Amino acid sequence: MARRVFIVLTMLLVVTAALSALAIAADEEKGPVTVLGLVDARQLRQFSNYVEIEIRNWAYNPDQVEVKPGTVVVWLQSDTEPHNVRLYPSENNPLENSVAGPLLRRGQRWAVVFNEPGVYEYLCDPHDFMYGVVRVVQ
Repeated sequence: MARRVFIVLTMLLVVTAALSALAIAADEEKGPVTVLGLVDARQLRQFSNYVEIEIRNWAYNPDQVEVKPGTVVVWLQSDTEPHNVRLYPSENNPLENSVAGPLLRRGQRWAVVFNEPGVYEYLCDPHDFMYGVVRVVQ
């Protein structure tokens, strides 16, 4: 019984620490976007304002979204083939460098907070015909 209590308490501490770190990262604005990285369904519950884009059938669904600054955009990978998301700079957004997520396996989610207005185009590195847009407006 004591071992079970210890395991449960340890798990709660680990989860609490992870959620706290994620919350701190979300609060720190580091330029036009803040990469939260890989998140799971439980972590999504802490965000009051997020939009999910599903990667399905070799496409981003929807392929265009419009959000307000501070919105978390989450890409959910539902294909069997690995895909990622690479945001890249353009004259229509304030990015100085491209921002890329890892190749996602089925069921994984990658999250980014969009801090500044702009038109953020993105694609999948291995499959550059997969294209999407996040429009951040006031």
